Amino acid sequence: MALVPDSERVHGFDFAANREMITNPQLSNYRIIHLATHGLLNSTNPELSGVVLSLFDEQGNSQNGFLRLHDVFNLNLPAELVVLSACQTG
Repeated sequence: MALVPDSERVHGFDFAANREMITNPQLSNYRIIHLATHGLLNSTNPELSGVVLSLFDEQGNSQNGFLRLHDVFNLNLPAELVVLSACQTG
């Protein structure tokens, strides 16, 4: 993040790393997108595999934090580079 000017970057850590942030159409304005999170593998139904984002908001309310395979395919990310790193994704 230190290599990118403040005016050209956005970051989401902790509660801000949520489904709403990742599915926000404004994310398509960035050239490089790097998501590092937890992976969820469903070997019986691979289409249910995905990544886990924040499952709670700042007030402690539960929220949908799962980004499934079909959600990833439906993202509009015309970036030059998209990195998706997560545990259990090898």
